[in-house]
Amino acid sequence: MSKVHVDLTIKNEAISETVESEGTFIENTMEFHDEENRKHTLTFDNERLRYRRNGDRALDFTFEQDVLHEGTFQVLSQEMRFMVQTHELRIEEQSVFLRYTLLQAGQPVNHSELYLYYQEL
Repeated sequence: MSKVHVDLTIKNEAISETVESEGTFIENTMEFHDEENRKHTLTFDNERLRYRRNGDRALDFTFEQDVLHEGTFQVLSQEMRFMVQTHELRIEEQSVFLRYTLLQAGQPVNHSELYLYYQEL
């Protein structure tokens, strides 16, 4: 088990959300909590990344370049389903960059970027 310092930023046309935290990196899974105590879990699987967050704005997205995956976003008790289209996914030694689009009924509803930087403590 490794303890890690994490900087995560998610940007889209409307918002930019940043989390700076400390967490753990065990085998291929990183876990940390944000300032609202929501748990973030990132699971690395070769060229695929699964990102889950619990709390009042829960999500479960899988990112894999050029592959569509179904994902969910839940606000309060309403769950919305999307297809997650990953345009670019770069997983490096201590960083991840990805560009993706969320689709509903085949139409884009959100374009976002995710930046993750982490360092072992």
